Amino acid sequence: MQYKAYIFDLDGTLYSRDHLIQNVVTAQYQAFSEELGHVEHSDYISRVLTLDEHGYRSKDEVYRELARQYSLSNDLTKRLHDHFWTTYDEHIEVPADTLKTLAAIRANGAKIGIVTNGQTGRQQNKISALGISGLLDQVLISETEQIKKPNPQIFQRALERLGVSAKDAVFIGDHPIADIDGARNAGIDAIWKRTPYWQMTRSEVRVIDNLLELLD
Repeated sequence: MQYKAYIFDLDGTLYSRDHLIQNVVTAQYQAFSEELGHVEHSDYISRVLTLDEHGYRSKDEVYRELARQYSLSNDLTKRLHDHFWTTYDEHIEVPADTLKTLAAIRANGAKIGIVTNGQTGRQQNKISALGISGLLDQVLISETEQIKKPNPQIFQRALERLGVSAKDAVFIGDHPIADIDGARNAGIDAIWKRTPYWQMTRSEVRVIDNLLELLD
């Protein structure tokens, strides 16, 4: 089916968030190696990745828990937290399949949107760092909209702003509930981008491993 609009989730869909976090935390350990010398390098990285819960846990909670586990001072904990966010965008890497897919969709005359949960400034910075702003027609961020996925209303707003009906759009995301159930409850076709950490239980949902598969 040829869609008139392709709407994407951001984190974990248009780029690998777990890969990014690993790079950020690796750089962080190196930057604070003297103060974190009592913590094993690999243990620190794996612990942050576990506590992060693929972005579904606040960084305040993550670093408070790290401070408790590794007996970190309040000052060091704050500096680690600040370092995480000030270096985050530097480590974002846009996958080749993302750029090729978005460019092909635009070349074919379809519209492109993003619907993402998160803080407005941070999500906008990620999009800018990925270098894809010029390929997008609409971006809806939960903090700005005051509605979060999986609420169908945020998906319906995306349709309205893109000027398409639900039957002419498709949503692509990595989270089975926030993305797939949310879009389907708004009447939009949904495609799950497979991840190793979420489980898709709906057998009728189309699954892709690479965004280029959307062009088939």
